[in-house]
Amino acid sequence: MNLFMRHSQQRVKSAAHPRQTGVTLIEALVGLAIGLMVIAAMIAVMFNTFGTGAKSIGLTSLQQELRMTMQMITRDLRRASYNMEAIQCFGVSTCGANSGDPMYGKLAADITINTDGNNDCLIYEWDRSADGDATNNNNGGFRLRTSNGRGRIEMWLGTGDTTCASTSDRWIAITNDEVVDIDTFVICADIVTTDAQCDRLLPGGGVDYSQPEILSYSTLIDVDAAGNEVRQRVRRVWIMLGGHLVRDSTFQRWETEVVRVRNDFMVY
Repeated sequence: MNLFMRHSQQRVKSAAHPRQTGVTLIEALVGLAIGLMVIAAMIAVMFNTFGTGAKSIGLTSLQQELRMTMQMITRDLRRASYNMEAIQCFGVSTCGANSGDPMYGKLAADITINTDGNNDCLIYEWDRSADGDATNNNNGGFRLRTSNGRGRIEMWLGTGDTTCASTSDRWIAITNDEVVDIDTFVICADIVTTDAQCDRLLPGGGVDYSQPEILSYSTLIDVDAAGNEVRQRVRRVWIMLGGHLVRDSTFQRWETEVVRVRNDFMVY
């Protein structure tokens, strides 16, 4: 009886305290390797997500910088040759052409684009002060300027005349060259075969000269008794603006725009 009870108690103890077993070294190493692979995959996904987000932010910053700059250029350039008293020229084909005309010497000159092979600066006149005289120190202008190896677009905000080569501090940067490096700023008002910058305005290069309306053109409006012609010049200015992020030059973008100058120019 005692022997039976002793065996029964041993079986109960064995059931209550089962034998504990562990994993082998190989099993532990395999588990560790699988865990590391999962963690590495999660880290790769995380970095890829962060990289995509940074790329989107970078592209957005670049696009906004270029678009805002282009909008500033086009809005100001459309006002070129504006004159507060232009109504006095309505119906007068020779307005401002002779000293007896009330607008003589007060009409703006034509848009000037530097022709040094870069076509990266334009200067124009308009009656910014609304005093009826567009030549009264009312220049406007935009140019590409390089400093410390980075390009930026500058706008003329001075009260006097200026030139593309001016070193005046009234040429104010409107792009941030700490963020965006402007490497392309090309301006064309005419298609000129000798101008490498402007002789490429159609896809594939070259120009279809049967379509002069692509850019500026002149229309005959009057011929005086002496046979002198008066022409009205309709001006369209083609602009290309491009750049890349300073911290990553692989982020590149370009903007193009054709600006129709609202105030036509009289050619005598």
